[in-house]
Formats: sequence, structure tokens, C-alpha cells
Amino acid sequence: MATRIKAHIDPKGYDEKPSGKEIGGIKTRLQKNSSPSFVTLEELVQKIKTGHSISPGIMGGMSAKDWKEQQLFMASTKILEENGSNVASVLNSILRTKENRKKLTTLLNEFLPFVDGITIENNFDKSFSYKVQEKFSNKSFHANFLSDGTVSLLAIIIALYFEELSNVIILEEPERNIHPKLLSSLLESAEDVSEEKQVIITTHNPEFLKHAKIDNVRLVQRDADGYTLISTPGNSEAVRCFVENDLGLDDLFLQDMLGE
Repeated sequence: MATRIKAHIDPKGYDEKPSGKEIGGIKTRLQKNSSPSFVTLEELVQKIKTGHSISPGIMGGMSAKDWKEQQLFMASTKILEENGSNVASVLNSILRTKENRKKLTTLLNEFLPFVDGITIENNFDKSFSYKVQEKFSNKSFHANFLSDGTVSLLAIIIALYFEELSNVIILEEPERNIHPKLLSSLLESAEDVSEEKQVIITTHNPEFLKHAKIDNVRLVQRDADGYTLISTPGNSEAVRCFVENDLGLDDLFLQDMLGE
């Protein structure tokens, strides 16, 4: 039997952070509902993702004046799923402000100069879809008509620059579907963001390593017994000697010499 967690859950969900007046309503509803819910961890996560406020503090005797600081709020429309399946919903939140619209367009233009803007459409089932306006045409194109590279870059930019609820960003093989000429710019963006957040990129692509700094690289491999080993090529005098003599990290990786 799955373990159940005791928590007060607001029955009303929000697609963006509640205003001060709305927060007062949430507090009132939670205080009136004195009986906590008993939910599984999966159910609790789903409630949080769909914008329901969770207040474990109230059942512990927390005063009402401190509730605002203690409340937890996470909306699925602001959290990019691992597979990027909710890009349209996240974009709907991002594009609500003029500042974010300008920021997103500027970032996209650094990789895709032909993009003129992005618009959101409301679907009949209350979901969202997005369209990209290109400078070469007066038409806007739905996501299913865009290249895989354009969609991938859009998701990566959102993860790097608009994900506010996590200090760790993991990009798994982001070079897939992306033109090799854009990899250096992608790494520069990741380095820029890494000044404030931890950015982890996994890759098997030597082309990606060609643009990486040696001190930022970690080599993950298995030993003869199947155990995972993590090493720092930059700590190897031999590797540094090779790099200083114009043998790139990509060449060393292909020749299985990064772990020397």
C-alpha cells in the first residue's frame, strides 16, 4: 500500500501565482477545511503541478500572518516537463508580459534570425498551441510544421532562461536536431546561465566537446567491473599537454584518451 501524506490542499487550482486578494481567499478556504487530506506522494505532486496551494504549516499551528510566506505554489503552466510536452502552456505564461515577449524573441533571434515572433492560441479543450511567425513570410506556422531543431531550441531557451523554480538545469544531449554551427552559441548561453544556476549537459557528440572548456568537462564511464566512474580531464597533466599542443577534446574523446 502506498504511503499517504497528511496535508491541507486548496480545492481551487491557479494557472499563475495568486494575487494578494486571492491569497487571502486561499488562506480562508484552508482554515475552514480543518480536516486534512491524506494523499499519496504522486497525488500531492499532481495537485501542486495543477496550481493547488498546499499548506502543511496550518495543521502544525502556524499563525495566519505567516501563511503567505509558508505557502507552496507551483503551476504546471510554468514548469517545463522533461520531454517538453507542455511547451505551449509554458509559453502562454511567459508571453503574458511585454518584457518576456521581447526577451524570448531576442534570445531566439540569436539562434534563429528568421523568427519574428511567437503567438499563443486557445484550443477548444482549454489547452494551448503556439505558432511561429517567420520574417520570410506573412504566415504563422503551427508547431507541427516547424523543424525539430526549431522546437528543440525553443525548449532549451525556456529551460535556460525562464525556469524560475529550480536552480539546477539538466540538458540531455541538446545537440540532437540542432545544426552543428549553433553548438558553440548554445554552450555560451549555458555558461552565461551557469553564473546563477547549475547547468549540466550530457553528450556523446565530439562536436559538442570541440567548443567546451576543459575545466567544465566531466567524463563518465564504466570500469572493467561495471562500476560508474566520473573523472575530471582537466586534472590530467597528459590531457592538458595534448590540449595545449592543439589536440582538441573532441579528438581525445574519439581516441578514448580523455581519461588518461
